[in-house]
Formats: sequence, structure tokens, C-alpha cells
Amino acid sequence: MLLSAVLLSGSCSSSEDGRISWGRLPDLPNPPSVSEYLSVPLGVSAPFTGLLGETLVVAGGCNFPDKPVADGGCKRFYDEIWALDLSGNANAWKLVGHLPRALAYGCSVTTPSGIVCVGGNDSERSFAECFSLRWSADRSEIVAHPLQSLPCTVDNSSTAFSSGSVFVAGGNCDGQPSRMVFRGDLSPEGDSIQWNKMSDFPGPARVQPVLAAIGSGTDLQVCLAGGFQPGDNKVPPQIPSNVLVWKENEWTEVSSLPTLSEGSPRTLTGGCAVAMADNSVLFFGGVNYDCFFAAVDRPRCIAEAEAAGDSLTVAKLKEEGREYLRHDVSWYKFNDDLWLYNIASGEWKCLGTNESLARAGAGAVICENNVFIVCGELKPGIRTPQVSVVTINE
Repeated sequence: MLLSAVLLSGSCSSSEDGRISWGRLPDLPNPPSVSEYLSVPLGVSAPFTGLLGETLVVAGGCNFPDKPVADGGCKRFYDEIWALDLSGNANAWKLVGHLPRALAYGCSVTTPSGIVCVGGNDSERSFAECFSLRWSADRSEIVAHPLQSLPCTVDNSSTAFSSGSVFVAGGNCDGQPSRMVFRGDLSPEGDSIQWNKMSDFPGPARVQPVLAAIGSGTDLQVCLAGGFQPGDNKVPPQIPSNVLVWKENEWTEVSSLPTLSEGSPRTLTGGCAVAMADNSVLFFGGVNYDCFFAAVDRPRCIAEAEAAGDSLTVAKLKEEGREYLRHDVSWYKFNDDLWLYNIASGEWKCLGTNESLARAGAGAVICENNVFIVCGELKPGIRTPQVSVVTINE
């Protein structure tokens, strides 16, 4: 993989000890329907992402192309499939196909026979369909090949792959926050998959969690973190800050996420996880625990203050809600550090920090020692077209 051939000029930097390198690939272009009237790339959130050989693939996703959500903009969903050749033969994204429909908030994972994509939603409903993205026979386009659907609609979940099995955990199942986990046995040719329900993971539901799978056979482990269980006007939300591991048909809590520098809890909600080859998982990105909790718990706090007749608190909370989408990017404090967790030893190690990690709803793909981070949100409602690469040299 001649990655240096597609890195943007002047975009590379390294950590002081040289173990981590940070680089930029070309920005993801706007879809044709948007580029007709908007020349600046916007980027998308929650796309399908994966690798087909030495080609990075990004499909679907959503953004607010006409005006920001803070000003009442409408979210638009896309069906374009984009490809970037990482072998050094090209240095620009190409439009190479279309999804069966415009989609975002599904989950995807690279397998030896294609990129398996699961569920997702558009502006009207969620879907249970699954498909595999693969090159056409003449490699002129990438085509979505149907696979067996899940038994329920799924969105805002996470997926992982190991030893011929695709795992899907959490998210919304049939519109409800879920603790469900599915295992799909993929045929060697990648043309069929058989889904089976696994045991639910313990604790609260997890919408927008992260998932990684390591090992095979009796050594297979599936690592789950992040996500949140929404609350209502009477019950506060729950935002887990722990790590669960499934092994030999049993879920176990194995660790807490490292706290933030000021000592507050960490969440990986909306973040990323990728498995390394040495019993380790890389975690990065996602929202700030305190900022996110305050936002999702605000309706309950308003209802509580209204019930108590506390008009001053009601007014204050409603004003905070109106201003929530209008702060600078730095106010939201998305996670910008890269953590390595060794499942065998339970050891956490911070490998470095970089602004390119501070994303929610980004796509993440690993190939050898390169981790690709695709688009995502800089803050609620605001996407980035940036595609970054982190190279781990140790």
C-alpha cells in the first residue's frame, strides 16, 4: 500500500518519539446534487466505510447542505459510493456506484469478501436490510449485493468482524434503544450470511456504541464500549463509561474507560474502535460526557422545574437549549486522544492526541498499521470532509 502517494502535501506530522504519524488524504467531495451549487466540500456523518483491497470506500451518510441545523436546516441523506485508490495509482476520490437507497446511521465492516453494511435509516424510517459492497467483474463500479436481513430494523448500532463472523450490537432495534447482539456467519464467498441472536449485553441499552472483535475459536472476544440509553421526562439518561467483553458466550465488565484529564468520566458515544493484531483495541473520538449528558438530560430537567413551578430554572434551561448548537467547536470538547487497550493485560495506554480524532459519527477503518478516519461531526450538525490517517510505527 503506497499510502504516501495519496497523502496531501504538507499534511504529515509525527509524535515527538516518532511512534505515531498523522496525515491527511484528499477531502471527500460533495455529491453531484450538492456540488451543482456548493463548491466547498461539506463532508458527511454516519456513512458506511471499509476497504476493498487497497481502495478506501465511503458510501451514504448525511449532512445539512442548505443551511445549518441551528438555523432550521433539513438533514439530507445520500446514496453515492466513493472510492479512493491507496495504491499510488490515483490521488482523487471517484464516484463508483450507488447504494440501494440513500442511507446513514447504519454500520459496516470490512471482510475478506466485501464490505458488509447493516441497517441504517433515512429521514422517514429505519431498515433491517444488509448488503455487501463489492467490485463489479470489470472493476468499473462497486455494487451492493443483498444479504439476509436482520430480524428487526437497526440504526445507530456498531459492528465488528472476526473469523468469518459479523457481530452487530446495540443501537435502535425496531425503533427502541437496544441491548441486543446478533452474530452473522458469512459464507467464504461473501454471498450469504446467516444471522443468529446472541445473549443481550448487560446494563443499559447502548445507542451509538463502538465494537471490536479479536481472535478466533475459543479465543474470540468481542469488545463493546460507549453508547447511551436515552431518558425521558422522569428518568435521566444513562451513559456507560465501562468496557464489556463477550467471550465463550458470556458478557463480562472488564474495565472502565480512562477518565478525562480533569477527572470527569469518559464516553465513547459516537466514537470509533478498531481491533489491533495483538489482543488490543484502539479507541478514539466521540462526544464529551458532561456536555452530552447535559444536552440529553435537559428535557427531563425542564419538566422537573416546570412541575416545581421554578420559572427561572425553566427559562435558563430553555435558553441553554436554544444556544446549544451555536457554540464554537472547542466548546463541545469531543475526544481528541488515541487510547490503546490490551484485553489480555487490562492495560490502557494513551498514544497521543490530535484534532483529527475529535469527531463523532466518523467512519474508521484499519489496514496493517494505518487507521483511516473518515468525515464525521466537528460539533452537532456540522460535518467535516476531512479524511485522516494515523500511522502507528511501533
